[in-house]
Amino acid sequence: MESQSRIESWRAQVKQIKEAEKKKSLFTKIKPRLMRYSSFYSQLPILMAEIQPNEMSLIRKTDDTCRGIKKMLEKSFPNCEAIPFGSSVTGLALIDSDLDVYLLTNESIVDDNNSQTTIHGTEKIWTQKLIFREVKTCLYKNRNIIKNIVPIGSAITPVIKFHYIPTDTDVDITFKNSLGVHKSNLIKFCLNLDSRIKPLIMIIKFWGKELHLTGGRKITNYFVLMMIFYYLQQPDISLIPKINVLQSNCEKIIYEGWQVNFNQDYPKTTSNCNKTISQLLCGFYKFYSTFDFTSRVICPLYGTAPLRNDFLNSTLGQKYNFDFSGLTESASLHDPIKLDYVIKGWSPIRLNNFIVACKQAYEKCCQSSDNSLDMCVLLDMTLYENLVQPVHENLIHQEDI
Repeated sequence: MESQSRIESWRAQVKQIKEAEKKKSLFTKIKPRLMRYSSFYSQLPILMAEIQPNEMSLIRKTDDTCRGIKKMLEKSFPNCEAIPFGSSVTGLALIDSDLDVYLLTNESIVDDNNSQTTIHGTEKIWTQKLIFREVKTCLYKNRNIIKNIVPIGSAITPVIKFHYIPTDTDVDITFKNSLGVHKSNLIKFCLNLDSRIKPLIMIIKFWGKELHLTGGRKITNYFVLMMIFYYLQQPDISLIPKINVLQSNCEKIIYEGWQVNFNQDYPKTTSNCNKTISQLLCGFYKFYSTFDFTSRVICPLYGTAPLRNDFLNSTLGQKYNFDFSGLTESASLHDPIKLDYVIKGWSPIRLNNFIVACKQAYEKCCQSSDNSLDMCVLLDMTLYENLVQPVHENLIHQEDI
């Protein structure tokens, strides 16, 4: 009995240690390795290796997960496909990123949300609401391989979150449309226009996560990614072209009314800018520490940020009748693919936290030369002041990426 008691006590201690490790930030774990190096460019490869999953392992895990989801749902949707998109496809996944999956049912779908499927001959007609309900039911029926199911049907893009046990993967599955897949293709292409773009984005993404600024119920990663794109479109940088320029000189492919393809022969942009990754990073913090978020609309489509009133009076604004009421203290971004959609929803506290953090990050950059910027100082949330943690967080609608 005493031996058994010791075993149980040991197991409880191991469990507590594991739970404590989960709560510890990733930066805290990798900081000792970074501290061995004093220069930005010696720390950079260490950081990239620590915060990103192994590429081949991610591909294998993604394939196995999508294959398992397809097999699980084939009884309801015999011709379905589980298509990965988002960071697992673009190469921007952090080591703990969820896997975004679009379920292409290859079934007849009608726009209305009748509570019952209808039969046309031998063909079953589905609605988006019924697909959502059917997938949710299938997940609950497979609790031997699925856990932590969280259906979010009220989001702009309805999503079901769950954990796929065989590959130990957190999954966000959507059904509404494949715009996320097309956006992922565009993002992946843009990352390859210059070798500085991806590490810059990964640093900012990890920085935002460590400071609890971005991701999940905060500022969406897609919003921040498009902010980085807009910054890199500035005339003195020009590492990413305006999206409408990238979409020219190619035969248009239209999906649900939107052009989703681009000129894949667009030339590399490396010669447009001679700034280093460190200089671009410091420039990002400076750019957004003074940016007028509450009066302007970020538009990567045209590489501009017009005043909201000017945007509303533009051809696009008049065509789609955008509504900015109630957004006097929030940020907004015009989606460069789905042109009738303005992404919004930052709370004033979240927006203020982001601006304050950008200012402090820029100050840290100014205290260092190009190669002496210390990642341990930049990424340590304990060295930032006046960041307010909201008492209540409203769920930000899931974006397509």
